[in-house]
Amino acid sequence: SLADLIDQLLQLAKLDATRQEPQLADVDVTALARQCLAPFDGGSRAGKLRLEAPAAVLAHVDAQHLRRILHNLLANAVRQLEQGATEVVLKVSAEAAVVIAVENDGPRIPEARRELIFERFASFAAAGGVAAGLGLPLARELAELNGGKLGLKPHAARTVFQVTLPRSSAVAASPTAPTTSPTT
Repeated sequence: SLADLIDQLLQLAKLDATRQEPQLADVDVTALARQCLAPFDGGSRAGKLRLEAPAAVLAHVDAQHLRRILHNLLANAVRQLEQGATEVVLKVSAEAAVVIAVENDGPRIPEARRELIFERFASFAAAGGVAAGLGLPLARELAELNGGKLGLKPHAARTVFQVTLPRSSAVAASPTAPTTSPTT
């Protein structure tokens, strides 16, 4: 946990020092999401993890940035999970974008805090919580650096963080039949 926190601080410092260009490539978001879910699988607080996605969805992004975005969203979702499941839903929108939703039944975020949670070092964790207030701000900055956006879906019945990223113009090598895979 400490190494991950240090890594996030270093990434933020690099973003501040230089507006480094992302290393854009066509990335299979479905495969990367499966990789990111694996470390959370079976954890005592993880509950059930489920991925709903086409067999392959390509986004034109920096793979390391996308990995960090997904890891931060999943870590946050698992940490806040009260019961039930965390779901990652991948879709391709009509606007040529890849949409990733990470949702669970965690505590609802009050309207007044919906944008504050994306500010660095803002933490609303209960006493004894481990939130440092870095994960969501870093995830948003990386999404924007890759031509996308990250936000909290308004008026949802569940807590839903939604990432929108540029879709690749390349054709996926594998079939795109939807798959639903529980990971626990």
